Amino acid sequence: MAPQEDSQMNDTNLKALVIDDEQCMQDVIIRIVEHCGHVGEISGNCFHAREKIKDDGPYDLILLDINLPDGCGFELIPEIRSHMPEIVVVTMTGYNDKELEKQARLLKAAYHLVKPFEVKELMAIIDHTAVRKQTELSA
Repeated sequence: MAPQEDSQMNDTNLKALVIDDEQCMQDVIIRIVEHCGHVGEISGNCFHAREKIKDDGPYDLILLDINLPDGCGFELIPEIRSHMPEIVVVTMTGYNDKELEKQARLLKAAYHLVKPFEVKELMAIIDHTAVRKQTELSA
């Protein structure tokens, strides 16, 4: 999967933050984000994610693993929303558990993915988020 040629950031590019402690998931997700023509950054734990959100934000999309080595991804969602109220948050987990999905919905995650997920599914989420951003910019 080769990234699109124009890697320069413009108003319609998304800036995504992948928060996942698994190197292989980080690599796959970043490749998908970049293939869709957007910019991606990585964080492997809650502490580093908080720093990136504070120092490097705002982001348009956050792909958030629930089980992180130094905490629960769900705990980050209110903090993320305090900095970026309209952010699209996608929660991810390796456990197909309806209670986790329910908790994600209560925290207003836009999407909840169970790993391993289909590349097409993530690409559709990224594309939908980009269209949403473009619509908001043109309004």
